[in-house]
Amino acid sequence: MAKTNLLAPTLLFLLLWSINSWALPADIQAAKDEGMRLWGISEWIEMQTYLEQSAAAGDVESMYYLGEATRLLSRGLTTEAMDWYLKAAEQGDPYAMLRLFQGGAVSGH
Repeated sequence: MAKTNLLAPTLLFLLLWSINSWALPADIQAAKDEGMRLWGISEWIEMQTYLEQSAAAGDVESMYYLGEATRLLSRGLTTEAMDWYLKAAEQGDPYAMLRLFQGGAVSGH
């Protein structure tokens, strides 16, 4: 009975701890926010400096959008864009996986 009573608080603690570990430091989050703001107004060159900071901190979304910016600026799926998509895909980003598949980096065989 005592084990059952401890299960819910333990699970809650683990959930909150894991969510907190995903959070970026404030300065890195600010850089990501600025990069995403610039993405929203199609400033793909300017956004890269900001998103590179959050990507270096492990932010998967930043990795994906760096791949998108590189693809759009190059008008195609370059090696550099594929590198960003691959980094994001390795962290489980489904959109990055889709871009790699669409670009022929992954075959169905």
